[in-house]
Amino acid sequence: FFELVESYDGEARARLLLFATGYARLPPGGFARLAPRLTVTVDVRGDPARLPTAHTCFNALTLPPYASRADLAAKLGVALAHGAHFGLR
Repeated sequence: FFELVESYDGEARARLLLFATGYARLPPGGFARLAPRLTVTVDVRGDPARLPTAHTCFNALTLPPYASRADLAAKLGVALAHGAHFGLR
C-alpha cells in the first residue's frame, strides 16, 4: 500500500486523503496533527473482489486482502475515482 501511495502524484494523494478522511487538505502540522490518526487496515477475512472502504469519521481505510499490488492499484484507483462524492441531499 505505502509503495503505491509513494508512486502517486499530488493529485492522487489528495484524492486518497479525501476518500479516507473526508478532508481536502491536511491540518496545519500535517499527519501528526490529524485526529483521529489515519489508520490503514487489511481485513484478512474480506472479499478481494470488493473495493476498499473508508470510515471518514474515524480516518480509517480498510483494504481487502488483494493478491497483488496490481489488484490493489486497480481497486483503489476505482475507489478514488468514484468514492469521494458523498453527502446528504
